[in-house]
Amino acid sequence: MCGIAGILTMDLDFGGDEVVSRMLDCLYHRGPDEGGRRTFQIFVEGGWCASLFLGHRRLSIIDLENGRQPMGDLEGRVWVSYNGEIYNFPELREELIREGWRFRTRS
Repeated sequence: MCGIAGILTMDLDFGGDEVVSRMLDCLYHRGPDEGGRRTFQIFVEGGWCASLFLGHRRLSIIDLENGRQPMGDLEGRVWVSYNGEIYNFPELREELIREGWRFRTRS
């Protein structure tokens, strides 16, 4: 069992870091092993921008050392916070490795 939290806002004065911290505190019982959060500023053509706050509380079951979330790709451009289990992950991982994808974790 884990917990995820997220906020997307166009109000740049919202104070989302503090709000996500409080949300993660409320989710502690779902993931007492560790927690993480990440803040993103989203800019698009024309100057519009928003803030995205992702947070995660983790109950460590698989890949106890390296499964920290939110988790990004090697370039830091794609991020995910995921709660669930993919039972055939070893087969999917091997297939993706054959296609040229690289992994930093076994989670």
